[in-house]
Amino acid sequence: MDKKALIFPGQGSQYPGLGKDSFKLSSFAKNLYSTANDILGYNIKEISFNSNIDKISNTKYAQPLIFIYSILTTYYLKEKGFEFDMVSGHSLGEISALVSAESISIEDALKIIKVRASKMESS
Repeated sequence: MDKKALIFPGQGSQYPGLGKDSFKLSSFAKNLYSTANDILGYNIKEISFNSNIDKISNTKYAQPLIFIYSILTTYYLKEKGFEFDMVSGHSLGEISALVSAESISIEDALKIIKVRASKMESS
């Protein structure tokens, strides 16, 4: 029997407009960005959709952007009937893997990422 794994990327896979197409098509995406904005304390949607690569490469923004997109991708795959036997992630991707495995909530993950990105940016 074939096993399927879902592997999440770490920081560095961001690009301008990341998640914009998903936002246009899904109420789940709109709710996720709204939740993220509330928890992060800034408009991550505007930053993702309208900023250049220099701004979104800032750790403060890159980590939530990548996380949000990873969760959106997972949601769509599961919605289409894809099931995974295991999940894993590189660095930041570990948090996406925990949410995908339903080990932590999206809200808790965003709180962790907010602190993580802030600490990494200041060191």
